[in-house]
Amino acid sequence: MPTLLKEKPVQLNATRTSIADVPVSTFKGKRVLIRVDYNVPIIDGKIIDDERIVKSLPTLRFLLNAEAKIIIVSHLGRPKFEDPELSLRLISKKLTHLLDMPIQFVTESIIDSTVAQERSKSISNGEILLLENLRYYNEETKNDDKLAISLSKLCDYFVQDAFGCVHRAHSSTSGITKYVPSFSGLLVDKELSVLGGLMETAEKPFISIIGGSKVSSKIQILDKLLTKVDTLIIGGGMSFTFLKALGYSIGLSVYEETYLDKALELIKYAKANNKKIILPVDVVVADKFSNDATKKTVKIDSIPDNMMGLDIGEISTSMMANEIKNAKTVLWNGPMGVYEFSEFANGTNGIAHAMAECQGQTVIGGGDVVSACKQSGYIDKINYCSTGGGASLEFMQGKSLPGIEALSQSS
Repeated sequence: MPTLLKEKPVQLNATRTSIADVPVSTFKGKRVLIRVDYNVPIIDGKIIDDERIVKSLPTLRFLLNAEAKIIIVSHLGRPKFEDPELSLRLISKKLTHLLDMPIQFVTESIIDSTVAQERSKSISNGEILLLENLRYYNEETKNDDKLAISLSKLCDYFVQDAFGCVHRAHSSTSGITKYVPSFSGLLVDKELSVLGGLMETAEKPFISIIGGSKVSSKIQILDKLLTKVDTLIIGGGMSFTFLKALGYSIGLSVYEETYLDKALELIKYAKANNKKIILPVDVVVADKFSNDATKKTVKIDSIPDNMMGLDIGEISTSMMANEIKNAKTVLWNGPMGVYEFSEFANGTNGIAHAMAECQGQTVIGGGDVVSACKQSGYIDKINYCSTGGGASLEFMQGKSLPGIEALSQSS
């Protein structure tokens, strides 16, 4: 793995305290509830990417060495009921393997049963208890005090280490902090430090690559990035909103009508402030949204009316890659096309290759990009892989992160 980016000590609130900031003895013999982000992809009963689980291990090992009694909570997917396919039982088996120790798993309700409380009191120092999927409870996403209080009864201390979830005000991310002393974990500390340093001390040329399907989900980060970067590369489905705004016929490609004016505004801002926005000059179009669709590569002024763009073309990939290779700092969030379809993954893979060859500092964020870099075999050549998609973008915009801010208000 390449040398890590410059880090910058970042505290969103001066009173936020990390587990690394207090004596290790603080946690000895104490029940410590850790909120992690184990929302990992599972297909046919197998975890296909354990990156988020692996990233939680330093905090777990820190507390194991501190002889704490550890209770782990996480969500998985978006179940509308107690879906057995979204149970954390599979996660408990993965943790058992990664930590080489038994993980106790509790399926009983945190709210309607005292079993979890009893089990949390009976575990020994240096043992781990994993609770069932938090999103089996409707109260979780509503930030309902009922669940927050139930969680607080399981522990003496709370540790926030689910960076991918801290932009959400849920019972297990912010609600619980009202009832128990709370700390940030090592992963959250690292994310805030690296991403904070990236936005404030990035070496130039600083390039950002933003992809994905919608301008609306990333419009604010585009605004922010244009004040920081030298070059902004836009790919994926969102590029068609910009192309449409510039007057190109985009066929059946997806775009957002309400953001056409904003796209033009960003382009004008870039020109007025000596910034560069790079859009695709050719795209791979298809007659349907499918891996077996009829496809061809066309220039952006020749997109057929009955076809849709699903990837950037070879010329665009090469043009963008040349910019990336000469950069000192690169931030990438969002794929360049429908990379889940092998026939439309070439653009994303080409950008991943360019990131790997870049001699500057490279950061990627968002599950799609991390997965794409793993699939293409370049993940080990990326300086830093953020576990947060929306959280990392909101932090870099300067937005408040409820799961972090709440730590300063803990009892």
